[in-house]
Amino acid sequence: MIMIERAGRPLILGDVPFELFSDPDYIAQFTPEELQSARAQAEKIQRKAEIRQTITLSAGDTQSLLGTTADAVHILLYEIATFGVTLSQVQTLAEVRAAAKGFNATLGDFAQRVVRGEVKLPYQNKGSENPLTEIEMRATAVTQAFTQRNQD
Repeated sequence: MIMIERAGRPLILGDVPFELFSDPDYIAQFTPEELQSARAQAEKIQRKAEIRQTITLSAGDTQSLLGTTADAVHILLYEIATFGVTLSQVQTLAEVRAAAKGFNATLGDFAQRVVRGEVKLPYQNKGSENPLTEIEMRATAVTQAFTQRNQD
């Protein structure tokens, strides 16, 4: 969605690339600054679409990525739960180390491959986009949707 703001109110140009707007009368109603803002937004949307296409071609479609993500979450959930249960019963430092062995056996090699650069994680290369900020934003939006739905 391409939007520009005028007098505190958003003007929505639409979901189509900026270049598709060819009506000179329509374009004339915007200031050069507003048009530049819209152009920058359109370019950002285009870059994101290109990155997503590259991901689809090289890493898998959305369903495949979702399946891999689900696998990762299940592995982490199980390993953290098992570690927590075992850790809650330890009395000594030696028992803490022993409790961590299962966790390390499952994920230690993976961590080492990341450290050596053999495995690259997307969040490490997103640049200016902060993945934690993105997670917080999406989690809050989903929670608000659930809250709104439960109030209706």
